[in-house]
Amino acid sequence: LPKIIHLWLGENAISINYTIASCFALYGCIFSWIAVLSTSAAGIGRLKTQMWGYLLAVLVKFLGIILLSPFFNNWVFVIVITSIGLLPYCIAQPIVIHKFLKQYN
Repeated sequence: LPKIIHLWLGENAISINYTIASCFALYGCIFSWIAVLSTSAAGIGRLKTQMWGYLLAVLVKFLGIILLSPFFNNWVFVIVITSIGLLPYCIAQPIVIHKFLKQYN
């Protein structure tokens, strides 16, 4: 990847921080998975888990930012906290969808 960026941008190439890139990749994966879950949940009319999951994610994000921002001088921790806050929803929603679909099997 660095060679491609250097070829593309030449002398103005940016340096890649792989930790930050990994954080954004993790967030992208979680966001994509949530899109699949939310669409499925909306299709079967099971949105209560989504409501509670997003509420928990917001609380974790706000509390995490308020409590941890004095210890981090980097904004990337907001992406990490957001990802952590969304993980319970990513675990709970498939269980709810599976239980619902199991009724019709």
